[in-house]
Amino acid sequence: MPHRGLRVALENGISWTSGDAENRRGIRAIQKLIGVSIMTASSRPPLVRSIFLVTTLLTAAACGEVSGPSSATNLEGASAGPSGNSAGTSTAGATTTPATSAEFCDGLIGAVTVEEVNVPAGATCVLEGTWVDGNISVRTGSTLLASGIVVDGNIQAEDAREVTVIDGSYIEGNIQVKRRALATILDSTVDGDVQVEERGAALDISGSQVYGNIQFGKAGAATIQGNRVDGNIQLEENLGALNASGNEVRENLQVFKNRGGVTLVQNRIEQTLECKENRPAPTGSGNIAGEKKDQCRRL
Repeated sequence: MPHRGLRVALENGISWTSGDAENRRGIRAIQKLIGVSIMTASSRPPLVRSIFLVTTLLTAAACGEVSGPSSATNLEGASAGPSGNSAGTSTAGATTTPATSAEFCDGLIGAVTVEEVNVPAGATCVLEGTWVDGNISVRTGSTLLASGIVVDGNIQAEDAREVTVIDGSYIEGNIQVKRRALATILDSTVDGDVQVEERGAALDISGSQVYGNIQFGKAGAATIQGNRVDGNIQLEENLGALNASGNEVRENLQVFKNRGGVTLVQNRIEQTLECKENRPAPTGSGNIAGEKKDQCRRL
């Protein structure tokens, strides 16, 4: 019996933009089987991506290259068999030595599969095309720079310096950042929530798809621009300047008790745009909502 998500993905034309979580998991299954970077192809039109992926899958199958998860490379450069154990060297015939380890990441990890990633205090961890089966933990004063990655769990940071997730990365869980860190999320997909909160934290999220909520609270400044959000955008009790523009929000945009100034421009909200107890009152124009309340009635 083939992977259910894979079957659904094929039936749906393998469109990464689908809101169906099972479809997206199927697409990730294809990527893991044949080693094709689906996320970095996100700029292609959906039909082109579908043709590209189906053609690649069929070609790989015809050449006998698709035999299950064994094509996914583990951190030591060996092929992982169906049980996840080492099953020999990679198809390239060479072992790749990583610049650092996933357990204590302070350097570069490339396009390999790891269980979890821990960034120790003060370290800088760079992930490029990495597949993480679990969570990424970012410790005090440390930096995570992630490009084109897939994470089956969460990214969690407390008192970190910087968390950057860009270039078509896919996070199945949540991105949770507490205190101090600048969280930057560009052109990526988050299946869960983006939660940035508490003193000193800042957020820059643009051109991304969030299937949960964007929650920014008791923190500093935030720029939220050109995103598609299936849940809510909630901005509450922040001290820095807040700018939300060009977002598509399926539920509500709520702006409460902020003190650094709020600018709202050309957002589309299916339910309610609600602003109250902000000082100064929010400014902006061109927002479309099912209902506008309080300080946002004329925006």
